[in-house]
Amino acid sequence: METLRLLLAQNPQEHYALIIGGDSLWELHTWERIEELLTLCPIIATYRPHFVKQQDDLKAALGNLSKMLKNKNLVERIELQPTTLIDIAATDIRERRCRKEPIKYLVPPAVENYIREHHLYEDSKCI
Repeated sequence: METLRLLLAQNPQEHYALIIGGDSLWELHTWERIEELLTLCPIIATYRPHFVKQQDDLKAALGNLSKMLKNKNLVERIELQPTTLIDIAATDIRERRCRKEPIKYLVPPAVENYIREHHLYEDSKCI
């Protein structure tokens, strides 16, 4: 929240949005100051289009969230958006690192280097 406020103060002409995985919609009502966040920026909840049932589940999550918000209109600030990117999940990347398998081409080179240099998701750090 503080980062968003800082960005808005420094760049008042800009428009920001928070992009989350669609599965996070079910827990959005537990986020601290979620209604305040929704007043500052819209949320884009992405989903993988090949999961046909997922879009219906996300619409149900939005309905559930609407019941839990004090300001019911804020749910209109949440947009469902199918992702057109390659189907790569962070869980898969972590699991590959745990199994000492390569992650080249699954993440940008800078991210791969950072993960390797900091020994992330290896040995005891595995999920």
